[in-house]
Amino acid sequence: MRLRFKHVFDIPRDEFEYAFACEDMERELGKLHEIERREVIAWTDDGKSFRRVSKYYAPSRIPRVVQHLFRKDLTEVEHVLCYDRTAHRGHYDVHSIMGERFVYRCEFQIDELSPDRCARDGELLIEMKIPLVGGRAEKAIAEDFLKREDEEHAAKVRFLKDTWPRIGKKVLALWPGGSALDEEKAAQDAMLRA
Repeated sequence: MRLRFKHVFDIPRDEFEYAFACEDMERELGKLHEIERREVIAWTDDGKSFRRVSKYYAPSRIPRVVQHLFRKDLTEVEHVLCYDRTAHRGHYDVHSIMGERFVYRCEFQIDELSPDRCARDGELLIEMKIPLVGGRAEKAIAEDFLKREDEEHAAKVRFLKDTWPRIGKKVLALWPGGSALDEEKAAQDAMLRA
């Protein structure tokens, strides 16, 4: 099953590319998703692209009928986020104990709508490769995704309005390539004032 989504944010695209993956935003979204614990296992960033692998412990979104088939703990998942700032495209995958029988992959791009606005446009693929119950499980997961996607968008908008203005410069200074973005903005601001 494939789902499309698009969300607009009042922030320049180059800045949003750092904000959407910062740890503070992840913690805020973790509350929404009832994440009990989150561990970053690996994080690489060369200033042009990054890859982060995290383990999450949260209530399973897999329907109970499917959970009973596995008789294992489905509350632990691995989340892999990759993003290329040059192409403005990325994807994330969620891996669970179900292995290849469960595919949850979101591919997205971040488009610049104007100098101070951007949009995250994406497509989610959900596949549950289990005879008889797979289609119903996909539908239940898709409904949960759509409900949570709207809530997540609202949480991101609040974060960008309330928190990012206070922490953005610090985050950019600590991130590979981020300080160059901050210096570029300072130079642009100076030109506008002159």
